Amino acid sequence: MGMITINGTKIRELRKSKEMSIKALADELGKSSSTIGMYERGERSPNFETLFRLAHFFSVDVDYFFNEMDVMSENYELLSDEYAHYKKQVLERSKGICELCGNNAPFHVDGQPYLEFFVLETKQEHLSPTEKMVAVCPNCLKKLQILKLPGEIIFLKNKARNN
Repeated sequence: MGMITINGTKIRELRKSKEMSIKALADELGKSSSTIGMYERGERSPNFETLFRLAHFFSVDVDYFFNEMDVMSENYELLSDEYAHYKKQVLERSKGICELCGNNAPFHVDGQPYLEFFVLETKQEHLSPTEKMVAVCPNCLKKLQILKLPGEIIFLKNKARNN
């Protein structure tokens, strides 16, 4: 997938809320400071992979970066379709079981087990999006977002890559 159009001011707001410099965010994402500045000014948009990394780093859903009026745009539909495809693959891999705690999904929605999706931070560019994403129950998602326990992250990375 090519570039997508997002609201770059939301990146700036999140970065400033963490009291981060552009350089610190660039280092975190493996990008140049000028690239991050262009994202924030709307002069350039991140690719799909970078958008996932931004969402993971700031603990927000990918949808956060889009304006409400963008929801019906072609770019958003393409992103949603691709994201849905990856989510479906990860959910199939999990077989309805949280990939962290091993419990069944807490409930079902429209006949499908309800699990959240967590994007694993990695600098390994060769991995597919499904090797960087896991399906977890809502409790484990919050635990991952807040505590960020290294042992659990390593466990999930190995699980995602070996399935």
